[in-house]
Amino acid sequence: MQTLSIAFCNSALVIRRRNSIGNRNRVKLSLISSSSPTLVCHSKSKSQTDSLRVLEWDKLCDVVASFARTSLGREATKKKLWSLDQSFSESLKLLDETDAAIKMLEHGSFCLDLSSIHISLVESGIRHAKRRLSLRADQALEVASLLRFFENLQLDLKAAIKQDGDWYKRFMPLSELIVHPVINRSFVKLVEQVIDPDGTIKDSASSALRQSRERVQTLERKLQQLLDAIIRSQKDDESVMLAAEIDGRWCIQMSSNQLTSVNGLLLSRWRDCGGANSCGVYE
Repeated sequence: MQTLSIAFCNSALVIRRRNSIGNRNRVKLSLISSSSPTLVCHSKSKSQTDSLRVLEWDKLCDVVASFARTSLGREATKKKLWSLDQSFSESLKLLDETDAAIKMLEHGSFCLDLSSIHISLVESGIRHAKRRLSLRADQALEVASLLRFFENLQLDLKAAIKQDGDWYKRFMPLSELIVHPVINRSFVKLVEQVIDPDGTIKDSASSALRQSRERVQTLERKLQQLLDAIIRSQKDDESVMLAAEIDGRWCIQMSSNQLTSVNGLLLSRWRDCGGANSCGVYE
């Protein structure tokens, strides 16, 4: 599995890749989080801090970061500028990556603009996926958009290399990082099939079924409002009552384990819900 770490700096992709044992048909993306310059500055010596203040380094960081097209890009750029603990070789590597990104922009065939993608939704979607939680429709759309963006970047690079093989070396070290990862096209296709561009889930049910479903949902809302109104009208300081749906049935759940009559409601069955809570089931 290809593990990517992507920072969005100055409208360019700065990509880190590491190989791990797993399924190469899946791509795992992680976004670099940024820390505030103030926190980074605390780890520096007093002489460094004084020098940065005299040089008005914070203003320079703001000016350079303003060229980034996304908020996360601006934050990542500031973090890089404020971090002075890179080795000389790491600084040279960053310069090579930046030079390669500039050459790609000058080539004219590459789109490195991520401003159309809501990176915050991509981040939250990836966090949900890591925790094995379901993705919202808007999160899935933005993750799919990022994957399509990266796939288009791969196609543009391959087309440029096909015209002139020297471009692979000229775009290094980004060429190697862009070509090798495998995009999960099945995920992108599934999102396109299930979710509309406006973020709504596509409904394949017939119009009659949708109308019936809406009527049932309306009745459920009215029933819940009715139960809430009945509960509010009760004056019982010893028990806390709450309308809830348990096993597909609407119930009045109470904190006490004693049967309590509810004015205006006939409870045809009473059962213990377990523990200290009991509930009257309205059938």
